Amino acid sequence: MKRYSLILLPVLLGVLISGCDSQCCSKVESTPAVDNKAPIAKMVLNGTQANGECTPGDAITLTPQSTDSDGTVTDNIWKVDGTVVGNTTVTCPDDGKTKTICLTAVDNDGKQSPQVCKTLTGKAVQAQILPPVSKIIKGANTGDGQFLDCTQVHDQDTIDTDGVENLYGSDKAIKEVIWTYTYNKADGTQDGPNVKNQTEYNTDEGNPAGFCKKWFHTNDVNTIDFSIKTIDDDDQTTTTDYVYDVANGTLTLKN
Repeated sequence: MKRYSLILLPVLLGVLISGCDSQCCSKVESTPAVDNKAPIAKMVLNGTQANGECTPGDAITLTPQSTDSDGTVTDNIWKVDGTVVGNTTVTCPDDGKTKTICLTAVDNDGKQSPQVCKTLTGKAVQAQILPPVSKIIKGANTGDGQFLDCTQVHDQDTIDTDGVENLYGSDKAIKEVIWTYTYNKADGTQDGPNVKNQTEYNTDEGNPAGFCKKWFHTNDVNTIDFSIKTIDDDDQTTTTDYVYDVANGTLTLKN
């Protein structure tokens, strides 16, 4: 027994001195180095449509939305047609022309993202020349007659071909209003058709320029058939037909 004890003693001393046994003496793995990732560049071009179209001359705002998964984005580098720019707005190009906008993001580790690019395409708004609206409403009743009001006539577009402020309409874009009317009398006879434009009527009645109402007599009249034709500043016209029932006091659109 003494022989065996002497043989085991060095082994036991080795365990005590080293401080480990079979469970803790395995290979200790070192912590791997952190793999710093590059940022991701992302941009928004405010003022453009989804396909990058914009109205020529408009200011387009360059908005960075870059991200970095293991740090922060410290810089966003913009290029317009390959040239670095310091501003964050560009002008939309002319109709049919393009500009290439590119963005590179830089993070706090100095790493750069792959460059991302978008194309701006200038597209002029096509003007639509629309006809005017011929609309009248009832005005005041004078007992022996009825005013019909044309102040609500107007143009549907914003094109001003003649380049001046016109006399008539809620938008002053109507050059003339023309009344064509027929009196259907109580005795079955008719008086008309009569034609009078608003400018002539205003002159005859001493009304101010731009006044847009016309008086119709109603004594011994059953109905008045009339049309109103408006001419806008693009020389487009619209004609609308109405009937006024004297007994009921109703104004009815015929078409």
